[in-house]
Amino acid sequence: MPTRTSRSPRKTAASTPTVVAEPTPAPAAAPAPNLPIAGYRGLKVWQRSTDLAAAVFHVSHVMADDVLAEELWRTALSIPASIAAGNSLYVRTEYVAQLSAAHGAVARLECLLHLADRISGLSGTDTAPLLASASDVGKMLRGLARALQPKEAAAAEETVH
Repeated sequence: MPTRTSRSPRKTAASTPTVVAEPTPAPAAAPAPNLPIAGYRGLKVWQRSTDLAAAVFHVSHVMADDVLAEELWRTALSIPASIAAGNSLYVRTEYVAQLSAAHGAVARLECLLHLADRISGLSGTDTAPLLASASDVGKMLRGLARALQPKEAAAAEETVH
């Protein structure tokens, strides 16, 4: 049976004076040039969808209809969130399913933007760049999803659309 070693007795504050040195600040690490960003943050589609969500956030805060503004914001927010969640999964089919959910959110966002334009929640000058950006994000999502699918599944999917 192993023997237990005793610890040395603690020194009390009265027995030993304590000298506190000022901490020296660590030098700021300069970002390495041209290194890819790891994980979902390195994906162009995530970066573009985050830009889209930020733009929708700013535009939705000037809308008179709070309910529609909230739906726009929540839908736009779900796009990069689904991409990040999917990228963090270990099973490819689940990743593609999250990309599909993000693509569905893009379609929902486009629908809500058309509706906001139609009921005068937003002007056409506000919705046009958002719709163009949403369309680009949708195309990028489809491309990424197709790249992740096995060749047989991608060929079968082309007959569906």
